[in-house]
Amino acid sequence: MRRRPILTALVRPARRRAPRVLLAAALACAAAGAAHAQDLEPRRWSHQPVGTNVGGLSYAYTDGDLQFDPVLEISGATVESHTVVAGYSRWFAMGETTARFDAILPYGHSRWEGLLSGAPASVSREGFGDPWVRLSVNLVGAPAVDAQGYREYHAGERVHTVAGVALGVKLPLGQYDKDRLLNIGANRFVFRPQAGVVHRRGPWSYELTGSAFLYTDNTDFFGGRTLSQDPMGALQGHVVRTFPNRM
Repeated sequence: MRRRPILTALVRPARRRAPRVLLAAALACAAAGAAHAQDLEPRRWSHQPVGTNVGGLSYAYTDGDLQFDPVLEISGATVESHTVVAGYSRWFAMGETTARFDAILPYGHSRWEGLLSGAPASVSREGFGDPWVRLSVNLVGAPAVDAQGYREYHAGERVHTVAGVALGVKLPLGQYDKDRLLNIGANRFVFRPQAGVVHRRGPWSYELTGSAFLYTDNTDFFGGRTLSQDPMGALQGHVVRTFPNRM
């Protein structure tokens, strides 16, 4: 499956025989969710002046082939999705150290197609996904200072280390219909504790972040069932080079 930087969404039945395709699509969503869960965030723990605000948009395009258990009688399955994510970050003082608040809201469209018992079928959805909010606190190497204090703190400094912890929460506010097996929202909370460190030596920075994903149950899943998921862990690292022009 290929993934390129870009927006997220989902699918709808082309025929009344599509419930099994919906099941397959739901399984595909679960797999895609695991991939999206490990977002790549270089400079995640970087020190910034108090009062810094950052906003932005990102877009993701995903397409690829899917394989399912033969008992589902699904073959030639493919998925194509587009997701746009709006994000906002603000750095502020928490005591004598720097803290950061992040808010992320996705909107997407996805379509799954394949052969169900040899007949073409498809399903699609579109709407807002579940938003994320996160609070991060830098425990080491990131005092709460304004822009002038930031320049003075880092003046002439070539070796510096920042370490922090964070807690993110995914809120069950996205598009969800208990009568549909496939939804954009997951109808459950996801708690994401994190810990990370970034060590800078001259123009080079070396970063490491560990995350855990803890899922509550979706007690209103399709067909009156309860959907549970085991916790998941993730680890990412980055090497960043800063050039004289600040790139």
